[in-house]
Amino acid sequence: MHVADELYTWAPGSYGGAPSSAVGTGPDASQKFESKGTKPEVLKHLKESAEYFARTVGALDPAAITGTKKIYGKDRTILQTSFGPVGDLHEHLGQLIAYARMNGVTPPWSK
Repeated sequence: MHVADELYTWAPGSYGGAPSSAVGTGPDASQKFESKGTKPEVLKHLKESAEYFARTVGALDPAAITGTKKIYGKDRTILQTSFGPVGDLHEHLGQLIAYARMNGVTPPWSK
């Protein structure tokens, strides 16, 4: 659910896109969202958050993602803000692979 939360909020925001309403708002919204944990909920939100991120960033005007703009309170380029979510989500992928293998699940690309 943490990965879904980031794909719904932090990742689109890093490109100037709006966060999804799926997580909610307020100081405890992420914690509440991430505490959901049934397998169907997790799978649903992983799929939908990835689609939301792709749709939101894909809909941005190319002119809006060039140059420098205020993102998360600082003047940054899209390249600068891309490193955060890309690096973080790649780290989560590694963690999920390790977790799966510890539980006897072989990733499909390793079969």
